[in-house]
Amino acid sequence: MYKHILLDLDDTILDFNASETFAFQKVAEDLGVTYSETLLDHYKIYNQSLWHKIEKNELTKAELMTQRFPGFFSQYGIHNLIGQEIDDLFRDYLATGAHVVPGAQQLLIDLKKAGKQVYAASNGIYTTQISRLEQANLIEYFDKLFISEKLGYNKPDVGFFQQVFKQLEPASFDSSIMVGDSLSSDIKGANAVKLPVVWFNPNNISASKNLTIDYQISDLTQLYDILDL
Repeated sequence: MYKHILLDLDDTILDFNASETFAFQKVAEDLGVTYSETLLDHYKIYNQSLWHKIEKNELTKAELMTQRFPGFFSQYGIHNLIGQEIDDLFRDYLATGAHVVPGAQQLLIDLKKAGKQVYAASNGIYTTQISRLEQANLIEYFDKLFISEKLGYNKPDVGFFQQVFKQLEPASFDSSIMVGDSLSSDIKGANAVKLPVVWFNPNNISASKNLTIDYQISDLTQLYDILDL
């Protein structure tokens, strides 16, 4: 039986896609850029490329926050942006648009009723994640918040999970499980420390054969059987 539940936040508990769309549209409007879904798609590809660099320790979050918007909008002829100011603005919008994945709040309620220990395990920016959880009225359901910025390691680095379990002693890997949507951070990271893992895959994409996935779900309600709720 799994007693200690590590939950990724973005696109597992918090609907990052919806919040990101809202925040990016507001930033584009503030910059006088005509918003379109194509522009948003290009930004998402660009932004994901930077986050993959963070996962591989090729970029820091501080560098991402100063570089991503000047780098992206320079492709559209907009120069001399102060990266940190635009990033702060974006994350303010992101925090106010705290959308929740369907079923996430009820899952958290039921996990606590069942006596589970519930932890956030996120690579997100600390202040932004805290604000979004508070805005969504979800922060009270978490026993601890493990955010990479505070741990000093990003998923999938084994150091992330080592730091988590150092703080959770005497919790064991056998009584714990990771739930997340990202193959490159959640699944790969859990595999590296042989932690059981649930892949939340609502879009039914294909996974690499090099990864071990103990459970795969497309809806959060499918966790109830896995976690004995």
